Amino acid sequence: MPRVDGATLRAWRRFRGWDVPEMARRLRRAAHGRVAAHDGLIRMIYAWERGDHQLSERYQAADAARHEPSPRLHAIIFMRRATASAVLEDNTEVRRSIASARRELDRGDHPADPHWVGFVTSSEITAHEAMAAFSLGQAETAARLFRDVLSDVALASRNQALYQARLAMSLHAVGDHAGAVSEGLKVLPVLEGPVKSARSLQQLRPVRQRAAPDSEFAARFDTIARSYTAAVS
Repeated sequence: MPRVDGATLRAWRRFRGWDVPEMARRLRRAAHGRVAAHDGLIRMIYAWERGDHQLSERYQAADAARHEPSPRLHAIIFMRRATASAVLEDNTEVRRSIASARRELDRGDHPADPHWVGFVTSSEITAHEAMAAFSLGQAETAARLFRDVLSDVALASRNQALYQARLAMSLHAVGDHAGAVSEGLKVLPVLEGPVKSARSLQQLRPVRQRAAPDSEFAARFDTIARSYTAAVS
């Protein structure tokens, strides 16, 4: 596999954080005036960066990377295909894509695996399965799956914060508002300190809207939101 250049790698990290506008700018800079170091990877990222979940887009990435030998790279494609399929309410394709992602991961490490695919684990696939379930309106299933993900002690702190917030969001969606606040309170200390993640905070917004205005959750959420706004203003 060709070596992925630094500019493309930085863009990919933005994609993982769903910072779509910034990722698009970085990709354009990475590709400007030269042939991309890893054209298949860039095409794969663009397939989801555009936010276009049409059927053809779900398969463009797989076609672009079909000759890539890295199992984890293919697992990423299947994970993203699962979440895109859920937006289209295609439950059959979701199940098929998640199963394919697990099969790719089961193939083990490969010399062609770039170092940045190390985040692809069984827990990460389960997290995508949970996100797909939520998109399909299966919030109870999503909550169960997010609990499974959070049992992984090896989760990176940023991912743990995100999935904890999504567990709270899922509980809110099934009407367990007390449970949603309880789980949300577990992630707020992380967002107050070591992890600054507007995305994770955004997952908690429905919980905040339901919480009592004078509650601890509401006060701490609002303080974090103000600090994030001040940091970018």
